[in-house]
Amino acid sequence: MASLASVTPGASYPGLIKTIDNLALTTCSQLSDGCGNALPISISAQKNSVSLGSTTNISSGCFSTILGGTGNCALGIYSIAQGNSSCAINDYGVAMGFRNTSIKTYGFVFGACNTNDSPNSFNLSTISGGYLNYNCSPLSFIGSGISNRIEGGSCNVLVGGEQNCIVKLYPGVIASNFIGAGRYNKILAAVTNCVDSIHSTIAGGCGNVICGSQFGTIPGGAFNRVDNAAQVVVGGGISAGGAFNIVSSDDGSILAGRSNTVTGCKSSIIGGIGNNVSGFNSGIFNGCGNIVSSCYSSVLGGSSNTACLPYSAVFNGCCNVSAGSFSSVLAGANNCAIGDYSTIFGGQLNSATCANSGVFGCGITSRMSCAFHTNRIVVTQLPSSSAGLPSGAMWYDPAAGNVVKYVP
Repeated sequence: MASLASVTPGASYPGLIKTIDNLALTTCSQLSDGCGNALPISISAQKNSVSLGSTTNISSGCFSTILGGTGNCALGIYSIAQGNSSCAINDYGVAMGFRNTSIKTYGFVFGACNTNDSPNSFNLSTISGGYLNYNCSPLSFIGSGISNRIEGGSCNVLVGGEQNCIVKLYPGVIASNFIGAGRYNKILAAVTNCVDSIHSTIAGGCGNVICGSQFGTIPGGAFNRVDNAAQVVVGGGISAGGAFNIVSSDDGSILAGRSNTVTGCKSSIIGGIGNNVSGFNSGIFNGCGNIVSSCYSSVLGGSSNTACLPYSAVFNGCCNVSAGSFSSVLAGANNCAIGDYSTIFGGQLNSATCANSGVFGCGITSRMSCAFHTNRIVVTQLPSSSAGLPSGAMWYDPAAGNVVKYVP
């Protein structure tokens, strides 16, 4: 190491470091060697700031630092910038990478062309990577991806994907929500009644929306929706997959399928296409174009079946209607169980109009309560004696020409 001992200032001056203008330190003084060659560092006696890298960097905040690169600025106290054209504007901010901006206090930005802002005086939020992401929500996080956005509310997380957003466009709270990945997914505060979106999750998929839901969940799929269309606070609404499904009820759920709708509280659609449940605590398990419009009712499958009174059910078939309380249609087509506690077991074009009546066959209309109706009855293996039979049992009498009798 060369020593300055016994060396005159003139002889050593080219190797010394000084301010470029030979003046005392100012708020931000560029340094040079003794020959006037600019060094990529600026310092300040008043603010203890340091700028390393290109002379286009500006470090003007107290105790601020630019670690390197070009065109960067560290303007807030204890702020840090590095890379190309990145800027930490406010106190304790960090901006590193390409054209990143940290605007409010305690904002952290990495990646490229990302912006960390806040409507409050502080941010405490992070963009850890990606491109063209925007975070304007205190205590929130964007991991990576392209053109993702968090705006309004607080404590929200968006991990990645493309053009996903958690945004407070309407009155209401939007906080503690999560989008994992995917594309065009949205979590929004509700349009009406200032309904909040809190603790809701979209794990992935495309074009999924949660609007005004507390604990709403969409694990995946495409163009599914959980919202407050029924103007109630949605609690725990789930659209688990599929496409174009809509859940707009408290604790409603759709697990799969396409173009299904649940508007009844605590109701579910397991799968299928174009099914609709509007009754309370009701469900459709599968099929196409089925409708459940009353409470505690269900359609298990088939197509174009309807359960429209409490505790009614259609199990399968096509174009069947269960329109009596506690009534059911098990199978067949174009059957209608109208009477309370009535049942159609199968066939077609049948109508159970009487209470507690049963129908099986074709084109039958029940005419008596507590009676079974059918077109014909074929009985095999009738006993030929009444011995040991209970009251009401049928038997045939060979001695009387095989006449069918019953036990009184």
